[in-house]
Amino acid sequence: MPNWFYFSLNVSGEKKDVEQFVENVKGSEKFETEGREFDFNHFIPQPENLYRDNLSTDKEKELEAQGLPNWYRWNNSNWGTKWNAVCDDEFSVSVDGFPFEHEYNLRTAWAFPTPVIAKMIDMYPNLDFNIVGEEESNAYGVYIVSSEEIWEEEEPDFVDDNDEEVYYDSDGHLWKYMDNDEVIEDSDDFYPITKYSWS
Repeated sequence: MPNWFYFSLNVSGEKKDVEQFVENVKGSEKFETEGREFDFNHFIPQPENLYRDNLSTDKEKELEAQGLPNWYRWNNSNWGTKWNAVCDDEFSVSVDGFPFEHEYNLRTAWAFPTPVIAKMIDMYPNLDFNIVGEEESNAYGVYIVSSEEIWEEEEPDFVDDNDEEVYYDSDGHLWKYMDNDEVIEDSDDFYPITKYSWS
């Protein structure tokens, strides 16, 4: 199982534009993605000759010799993640007619799909995109507000319930306070809160 990158993607704008976006990004028969609410192929389509079956080392070498792309290498190189997005659930809300909003709760394997999201923003300049997410092991988070040209990616600070910074001492296998190296009480059961500059 991969580590997942979980993120919410909120799209807003004129109702007709948002509704068109929602329809456009659904999966298609062409890419064998029917039933998907959000398909990366709409933004960066996979090539028709892409090898989509199980991939062994020998098969990968064979495909490379034939000059044929395989799904694993192609997806990672072009989408920034090995699989298409998984849509956990979605909902839409209209607030007094404008902006009309639609929100997706998505997850991708191992990493945020940077090339796909950059292409999405370029393809739909009439829409506003607000995106916030975090890799499940707290390696890094992403915050994007397209209307303000904000694109932040950073590692979090770790804090306790009182907003005091903490760190993990891997030598002693204990959580400690950043300012004085004091061991946190019940360190074995302690789990920090991740804090980003945008939160």
